[in-house]
Amino acid sequence: MTNDYLEHYKNNNISPVRQDIRDIEKHFYIRKKLYESLGLINNNFNNKSIIEIGPGGGYNAIYTASLEPSYYQLVEANPRGVSEINDLFFKYNVNTDNININNIFIEELNSDKEFDIAICEGMLPCVENKYQILNKMDSLLKINGIMLITCSDEISVFFDMLRRLLANILIQRNNLTKYEDKIAVLVEAFSSHLDTLKGFGRLKEDWCADNLLGNALYNTSLSVSDILEFFQNRYSFYNISPQIIIDPTWFKEVSPDIDTFNQNKIDSFKSIWHNLIHYQSYDNNIWNPTETDLLRNLCKDFIKLCKLSEENYTQEIQEKILIIFSSIIDIYRKNDSNNIIIESLKEVLLFIKDDDISVKRISNNLNKFKSAFGRGQQYITLIKE
Repeated sequence: MTNDYLEHYKNNNISPVRQDIRDIEKHFYIRKKLYESLGLINNNFNNKSIIEIGPGGGYNAIYTASLEPSYYQLVEANPRGVSEINDLFFKYNVNTDNININNIFIEELNSDKEFDIAICEGMLPCVENKYQILNKMDSLLKINGIMLITCSDEISVFFDMLRRLLANILIQRNNLTKYEDKIAVLVEAFSSHLDTLKGFGRLKEDWCADNLLGNALYNTSLSVSDILEFFQNRYSFYNISPQIIIDPTWFKEVSPDIDTFNQNKIDSFKSIWHNLIHYQSYDNNIWNPTETDLLRNLCKDFIKLCKLSEENYTQEIQEKILIIFSSIIDIYRKNDSNNIIIESLKEVLLFIKDDDISVKRISNNLNKFKSAFGRGQQYITLIKE
């Protein structure tokens, strides 16, 4: 078996998910607050059985292990990732007596064990068989168990994909063929962009390797609403981070029908979906679902064009991309009073139209686009009914 993540990782012998955790107390505090924002406190993990799919190098798993689950199963298909997990656990003296690490795909796991919590962070949206994996996770969870996953969709990764387009152009125009040379150029070009992100904890070369060179990003298509619609009445919505879904329903009026309960969350999400495109912008305007559907479809079309540009960025592709950008600007001009998105898009539209794309200009110019990043991942917890 393989997927776009693993193929890229194996070809270059990488596990590009490293984090700067030299301040381990700070790292643990951030993870603690993330779990709490999802409705999970330490007692939810203590003496419970946990399974985590795709833990990478184990940087988040060391915190989960510190909560002393009764059993903790890690399923990581990348051999390099497994090696780094073992090294990290040894470095931080993690007690591994109740931890089992499997170097396989989750689809290959044969287990009769049922878990209290199933975690899959930063992987599902970008693999092609995402719904097969969701069903596998479902089969491993107890009734009333909690599923913790991340969602990403075409809107939330739009600005990352825009950087991917610029990366494709840079690689072609600089005739780069070696992986190391590509990474060096991309880090130089986009380092100033990543510096605008407060709390950015990954290594820059890893971010570039994952987002700007691997193929997995092109598969990104798993929204919060997709998840809830897929599970229908099997799971009920529990919590989300960031807290973008607002439901003012009085608890005594909550519908006992799971479909209706989840549909309220879906409707709420779709009305503010447009806010995922830029993490510094939040507009309280409620959008019509037809507008957010149109926005998503435009972002989908852009991703397709970006993938086409991977081998050969042509004038025809550029013209189609500029039409999409203009259409997105028109949607936000019509519906969103916040200019930060419009100005960022207009700036990069003119930059691409000018066609003088270089490492120096990407790094030093584009002052508005430089800090334009989407709310790339949304963490969501669900309860198995």
